[in-house]
Amino acid sequence: MKSTSWLLRALLSLLVLGFVAPDVAVAQGVTTSAITGRVTGELGQPISGIQIVVTNVATGRTAGIITRADGRYLLPGLQPGGPYRIETRGIGYAAQVRDNVQLALGQTADFSFSLAQQAIAIEGLDVTADRSSVISAGRTGAGAVVGQETIERSPTITRDFTDFTRLVPQISTGGAGTQAAGRNNRFNNIQIDGAVNNDLFGLAASGTPGGQAGARPITLEAIQEFQVVLAPMDVRQGGFTGAGINAVTRSGTNNFRGTIAYFGRNQDLVGRYNVPGADTAAAQVSDFSQSDLAFSAGGPIIRDRAHFFVAGELSRRSAPQGFVIGGPGVVVTAPDAQRVQDILRTQYG
Repeated sequence: MKSTSWLLRALLSLLVLGFVAPDVAVAQGVTTSAITGRVTGELGQPISGIQIVVTNVATGRTAGIITRADGRYLLPGLQPGGPYRIETRGIGYAAQVRDNVQLALGQTADFSFSLAQQAIAIEGLDVTADRSSVISAGRTGAGAVVGQETIERSPTITRDFTDFTRLVPQISTGGAGTQAAGRNNRFNNIQIDGAVNNDLFGLAASGTPGGQAGARPITLEAIQEFQVVLAPMDVRQGGFTGAGINAVTRSGTNNFRGTIAYFGRNQDLVGRYNVPGADTAAAQVSDFSQSDLAFSAGGPIIRDRAHFFVAGELSRRSAPQGFVIGGPGVVVTAPDAQRVQDILRTQYG
């Protein structure tokens, strides 16, 4: 009885840690964003000791760093997305603020500042920021980021986030699986929050575990965004010669938010196309059914300090398994199949 109580207390502690401190988990791979830049004076001279404060408006989390002697700074480990608020603070210099900053997965965005030697607010300053500068002078290598808005608005039958890789020009889905730059899908590397989710046996066209049975490694409701890179000049990404598909999951914010989605189809929703060169239509698709029910919920536990997020999906699919009986080179002959059918009818009804 004591061992059972100790086990229950341990599981409860792990659950609380998972809700309160989701950001302390460290995994291999690129799961964050970063900002960098240089702070100078009115004459272009570097300014050291300026505090750069970054605030995630959605979650209330803040991070900061001090500029070096050359005026440069680098702040890594930021959660992809936003919106972010970037503010400069320094004694003897006017503060500057940049709002509505969005950061893409794996992006190192450049934000430089030129500060005036007066502690007053600068009026009439127009700041223009590129919201999706994934491919820029600061990055090399072909790639793209598929954001949450694209995932929510684009149609999909499989409800697998790897299905959206076809939006990347270098990706082809005409053959078996997702092929990047002509490479077989077995040379891709799929990661979720830095953890590898590859099909170790290379049997599934999706490249994920359970892909042959139509299973998905994670519900689409939990994906915030994902990145597709090909031959990146980034030492943090590797282990593939095809495409690197790197996804990050959503987290709770200061606002309660939930989603629910249902997807269903059967043989009546499948069209019949005309056979080329003939006046007859293709055979009717056999009876099948597919239904998916997904949900997500997130919100604050303690505002600006702790948040929760949960998502799940229930899938059901029923489809006939077709194979040829009695043809040349087929192991199962017609008499064998008839005997199996008779046994199923007489003994099992």
